[in-house]
Amino acid sequence: WNYQGAVYEGCSETTDWAGHDWCYVQGGPNCAVAVNSSVVGEDRKWQECSNAVITLTGSFSQTVSDPETFVSDDKAKEGVQKAVAKEIGAQQEQVEVTLTLVDARRLLGRHLADQQVQVDYTITVPSTRVDTDQFGAELVSKLAAIDTTALADAIVQEVVGLGGSSYTLSISDFTPPAEPVIATITFTTTTITTVTATATTIATDSSNGNSG
Repeated sequence: WNYQGAVYEGCSETTDWAGHDWCYVQGGPNCAVAVNSSVVGEDRKWQECSNAVITLTGSFSQTVSDPETFVSDDKAKEGVQKAVAKEIGAQQEQVEVTLTLVDARRLLGRHLADQQVQVDYTITVPSTRVDTDQFGAELVSKLAAIDTTALADAIVQEVVGLGGSSYTLSISDFTPPAEPVIATITFTTTTITTVTATATTIATDSSNGNSG
């Protein structure tokens, strides 16, 4: 793969990021831990080469001023992603969220504007540390220590920053993951060999059909 005029193979350290091995990812859009490039015009996704992937899942409830609009608002969903990612120092692409309007039967007697939105999140981050278990535990601790008032404010700000609506929002029942799911990974390098075929022209004597 090429980067800034140089050619690299497999996981490599580049001159602008000393001490880190990384590479572009084949099939990047299908890789949960691949990250969008910050290089203008570059559409390949990349990832820092790691020895494991940590997955964290949890949920929380939101009381939103307009819940039905919120769950169908792409900017609201992206705002939640960005706010949660920033809380633990992850990339936005490493956070997936699902927004669900809580069953109205559970909220009997409430005004529609007070219905809740459930947020289910999955965070997938690579680990380059030897003590991957400890790193996973630290991420769980970060999620458990989240200030829900600050997170609610951050979500509102992110949505507005994306050009979305200004919702009134509060968070309750924030459930961090009980423990991280850790999967070890192995990187492989694909070598593409180009074979050049040489065509040979055979002259044919049209009078007798023999080649010569």
